[in-house]
Amino acid sequence: MTRSESRSGVNFAALGTVEAKGNSAVAVNYGFLDKQPHGGINYYRLKQLDRDGQFVISPVVKVSFLAGTVVALSPNPAHGYLNISMADQHATVKMMLVDMAGKVVFQEQLGQGSTSYCISLSAVTPGLYMIKLVGTAVAMTQKLVIQ
Repeated sequence: MTRSESRSGVNFAALGTVEAKGNSAVAVNYGFLDKQPHGGINYYRLKQLDRDGQFVISPVVKVSFLAGTVVALSPNPAHGYLNISMADQHATVKMMLVDMAGKVVFQEQLGQGSTSYCISLSAVTPGLYMIKLVGTAVAMTQKLVIQ
């Protein structure tokens, strides 16, 4: 699997590869953290190459980084909890979990003075959500699967 990044959303450059874990009857999760994203909007996609030479390119994902601000969410899919790590300990961030109908099902204010948060999701019904982080130094939305 090749991870690619683009500033324009059109021309992509490879960031690296992850070796496939082989055939599996169950879902296999892969992860990657861009440790040096560009300030502003970054576009990412994956290219899965099969052994027979055929490939599939994922839909493009748009991630917005304000200059100097890096946010990492893990694990995704989440199993009862979500770790949120931010580079800026002075940021005040409102975290909202929104279901596919647009309803806010969970929200929490993340205060200043820390860069790591562990959010309990045990009361949230498994499914597909959008997590929104909005604050003084970050504005981003990302899909989150809760199992």
